[in-house]
Order: sequence, then structure tokens, then C-alpha cells
Amino acid sequence: YCYNDSANYCDKFGRLYVWSAAMKACPNGWHLPSSVEFSTLMENVGNGAGRVLKSKSGWDDYEPYHSTGGAGYLVDGNGSDDYGFSALPAGGRSNDGGYFYNGYETHFWSSTEEVMSDMILVCAMSLNSPSGWAGTDCTVKDAGFSVRCVKD
Repeated sequence: YCYNDSANYCDKFGRLYVWSAAMKACPNGWHLPSSVEFSTLMENVGNGAGRVLKSKSGWDDYEPYHSTGGAGYLVDGNGSDDYGFSALPAGGRSNDGGYFYNGYETHFWSSTEEVMSDMILVCAMSLNSPSGWAGTDCTVKDAGFSVRCVKD
């Protein structure tokens, strides 16, 4: 999918994949990383992994969720891209077909499935605009997220 079903977003941010398509998206000699591989990446880059893995431009300079529950405020959402990972804020696609948070966050599918409350979910690495936070969380397989392949 292209964010908001617009090719302009694909040109800038790449495609968003449901998990079954993500599992086939990597070319021969490459693979979709596991959640362990994403955790290893975040551990190796250390605190502020979200900031150093993000691209130097393109991230929104606005924090919509003020920590005290009030109105949002301006922040520098861009990263330093210290490791050349150059994560772009592609946003995502919900399983009901709606799009969310382009410019503000990104999610990369992993190959790792988890069983939670009798549901099979898939884990993804996530980054957001206003912070250096990076982490993994799990969601339904028919959400739309970005893909980052790792060389075998």
C-alpha cells in the first residue's frame, strides 16, 4: 500500500506491507529480521536508539501527546542518522484500512510471531518523532508497516 493510497507517499516513504507480503518482500540473499535482531540493533546503538536510527529530515516537529495531557508542543523530531539506518516516518495502515501518523512514526515488520490472548500477532520495531525511543511491539498481521531487509 501507499500511505493514503497516494503514489506520492510511496515515492517518498516506500510501501506499507501486510505481514504476509512483508515475508515475501526481501530479495534472495536477504531476510526480514526477527524481533531478536531488532533488539540486538537497538542494544548495540544504545540509549537514544530512536534518535540515531532516524533520518536527518522529514520527521514532524510536533509532539501531539503532551506528557501532562495538555496540548502538544514543538520539538525537533528528526534524527542524527549516526548509523546510516535512515528510518523515514512512513506511518502505518490499520487493519481496517485507515492510515495513521505519517511524518510522526514508523514501524518495521519482523518475522517473529507471538501468541497473546489466543491470538497470533507479529512483532515490529517502532520509532516515533519526538523522542529517542525505539522499541518492539506486536500487532495483527493485516496492519500495514514498512519493511527493512537484512543481508543473510
